[in-house]
Amino acid sequence: MNAYENTIRKYQTLNSFANVGGAVVFGGAADLDVPFDELKQSFNVDYAVYNRSVAGLAVADASSVYDAVVAPLRPSKLLLRLGEADLEAFEKNADEFIRLYRATIDHIRSLNKKCEIAIVSVGSDANSSTVAAMNERLSKLAASERCFFENVETTLQHDSLAMKETVSFVYSTGFFTPFVSTPIHSLAKILYGWNASSNGQTGTKKQTLDRTKNRLNLSTVSLF
Repeated sequence: MNAYENTIRKYQTLNSFANVGGAVVFGGAADLDVPFDELKQSFNVDYAVYNRSVAGLAVADASSVYDAVVAPLRPSKLLLRLGEADLEAFEKNADEFIRLYRATIDHIRSLNKKCEIAIVSVGSDANSSTVAAMNERLSKLAASERCFFENVETTLQHDSLAMKETVSFVYSTGFFTPFVSTPIHSLAKILYGWNASSNGQTGTKKQTLDRTKNRLNLSTVSLF
């Protein structure tokens, strides 16, 4: 816990100003750079979204850190992204990593039975075979624990900027009304699809609109 002490203290201070019952992202260093506030406002997400990620967070420490910085927020939705700091440990004993991850989920549910949980895949250019193996195990864990699973590599294809343009266009036609409440899987795509927009993949407005229209199923109310 000492390694996380400063971050925990900062988040505990922020929690005194936060609202309970929103969504929380609980991950590692890779999640610290996601522009949560801007994306939340841009997509009119109708509940609070807080980032309580901790650089270097190991799955073995996740439950105790969760108790300190996330549990007080009593989230209705949790995007859980652990494993970034556990690649070496996973290579040595994948079963133990999954056991600890499952124990973390059980602990969270013991405190908040109504919380929806999405397990978010680990994304890394290094140790690609290890990352692929970890994400395969995480996908199976999500299925067995009745959690949503969001694959970052797939999510990046949604391109948040293009998605926003498409959603705005569809709403302007009058066929759909805005979300009553943004579902957890849609929130994950919004938050983790922003990199596609920032990596020069959007092209012209028309290109991004056409490309995203093809990706989205516009025959349903839940656009993504």
